[in-house]
Amino acid sequence: MFFLLLMPLMQTVAEIQRSPLNRIYRILRHLDNALKVLVLSPPAK
Repeated sequence: MFFLLLMPLMQTVAEIQRSPLNRIYRILRHLDNALKVLVLSPPAK
């Protein structure tokens, strides 16, 4: 049952990765990860 729910999601992810939006998504995810690191890590000073 869970696998049947997972299939459309995987197909959607595959379509996103094929589309030109993939580059924008990767940049946004990279910025989001960098922001989390800045927020979670203590200041260097």
